[in-house]
Amino acid sequence: MAGAKPRSTQYGIRYTATGPVFAFRSREEAEAELASDGRGIGVVVVHEYEIDTPNCTEWREVEG
Repeated sequence: MAGAKPRSTQYGIRYTATGPVFAFRSREEAEAELASDGRGIGVVVVHEYEIDTPNCTEWREVEG
């Protein structure tokens, strides 16, 4: 029986409720980009995925 695949977390910015997500390497990078954007729209989102598989959670808004 194989062990669980390693999981990773990815952060991004979504500018509309159903629009595409622009992914970043870290929460800090996503938050910095959103702050520098200047438009005052968009939210930081996050999802988790199993490395080297298509398995992932849905993008959801970052809390806190």
